[in-house]
Formats: sequence, structure tokens, C-alpha cells
Amino acid sequence: MIAACLPVSSVAAKFVDMAGVAKFLGVSKRTAERLHATERLPTPIRLSQRKVLWDLDDLRAWAGRPKLDGSLLDRAAWDATKAVESRRR
Repeated sequence: MIAACLPVSSVAAKFVDMAGVAKFLGVSKRTAERLHATERLPTPIRLSQRKVLWDLDDLRAWAGRPKLDGSLLDRAAWDATKAVESRRR
């Protein structure tokens, strides 16, 4: 496991919880929870039934790729975009 080799601070800086997602987006935690519930955030990493984290690099890439109307991609569209990009590499 790569995370075991990294200092805790670098692992913690790479992943954020719901409060971190809310802060990143500049919205309330409740709004971030609604975005997650309606699948309008990227797919999180589920650590347990109640604990999920988001990859901060993935959030940055997702937020940097808005649709033509300026809104952000939903989860399915973002996953499809990432799949296409990974096939190109």
C-alpha cells in the first residue's frame, strides 16, 4: 500500500471528507451532502459504511472541467470523462 510509505500529513492533504469538500466548493456542508446524495460530486472513496473521502486532485480536475453552460459535471458524466481520458494514455 502506497499510503503506508507516505507521511500522515501528505496522505491527509490528498484526501478530504465532506467538510473539506464543502470548503473546497465554497458551500455549506449540508449543500455538499445534497450534491453527494444526488450524485453531483465525483465518486468518493468509501473507507467504511459511514466514512467516505474524496481525492483532492480528482475534485480539482472535476471543478476545472465545467460543462458549456458553466455547471459542473454530474458523477456519471465525470466517470465517463475520466474513462475516456484513461484510454487515451
